[in-house]
Amino acid sequence: MPRRIRRPERDAAVAKFRDRTMMGTMKRFLIERDIPNVGSLSRAQLKELAATSNGAIAKLSGKVQWVKSFIAADGTFCIYLSESELLVREHSRLAGFPITKVTEVPIVIDPMTAYS
Repeated sequence: MPRRIRRPERDAAVAKFRDRTMMGTMKRFLIERDIPNVGSLSRAQLKELAATSNGAIAKLSGKVQWVKSFIAADGTFCIYLSESELLVREHSRLAGFPITKVTEVPIVIDPMTAYS
């Protein structure tokens, strides 16, 4: 079996995430947003969107965490941690972002799952 390469900073982040999600305080959600031509936005426009999202998150006092977003030609796919879907939707309302679909993602696997 191949040896796993240890990365202390990643391992610490994963442990912290597992602690919060295993205790039931945070759930993971995939948010799909249909936004025509979002993939052609400039770096400055994406920066502004990120700042808007961060501002909405600040208003929710740590109950929502934006992990990352993937930008496609006509939509985004965002990963959030939150206590509930309702809070994810409130974040979007505060930020003025549309939501096409919200899916709770209780299990995540990756290539290392084969070795665990």
